Amino acid sequence: FPYTTLFRSKKIEAANNEIVHAQDIVDELKFSVNKEIEGDIPQQLISTYDVVEQELIQANIHKDKNHLEIALTMLNELLDAWKQITK
Repeated sequence: FPYTTLFRSKKIEAANNEIVHAQDIVDELKFSVNKEIEGDIPQQLISTYDVVEQELIQANIHKDKNHLEIALTMLNELLDAWKQITK
């Protein structure tokens, strides 16, 4: 995960820029959720994206790779779920 390398190498500004970019991507994913679909899935997706975004914010504030790893794990789980759905 490139962000952890940036933290270790003290390239804080570069890490900040990458995390902000990741937040922008998560925002786009969140805003693209079709809220007109019936059931809990749209709200669950939005809530998941909210948590991912908060983890990214905490990682950026505290320069803490653990928050990044949580965000990455959550996004990978979502990716795996989408892959299963599209089979």
